Amino acid sequence: MEIPSVFELIVRVGSIHDVMAKELIITLDFGRATVDACDYVPNLSITNVTNDDINRRRLEIAELGSNENFYIRCLISLPVFEQVMISGKNISRNVSLSYEQFQSREDPKHQIGFWTFLWRSIVVAAVILVFLSLFKRLRD
Repeated sequence: MEIPSVFELIVRVGSIHDVMAKELIITLDFGRATVDACDYVPNLSITNVTNDDINRRRLEIAELGSNENFYIRCLISLPVFEQVMISGKNISRNVSLSYEQFQSREDPKHQIGFWTFLWRSIVVAAVILVFLSLFKRLRD
């Protein structure tokens, strides 16, 4: 018996003017992974779900407010997906994310800026100089 992988997606509307996203279409293409089951929260938001294919889901959502989240959780056969696409009637640009793009994204928690890097380099260099001077005194 295979244990399915879990795919989770949170859809949030990012708007500075409290604008609702209207007629959202979310397309999940799992590529070579097959979908066992999906759960959507809140269920009331969905106007249509298309799951004719074993590795694709297409959701239509009438409205999603700027302070609302829409959660998608699917049990899939492999821990990969091909592409996630989000479009809508009043969205300025369609959003798309492939698995390769997802994998290549670095965790922003582990990124440091130039000045932080420079400051850490100076501190490390100072510590090394202190240790070198101590070792030199011990040898003399």
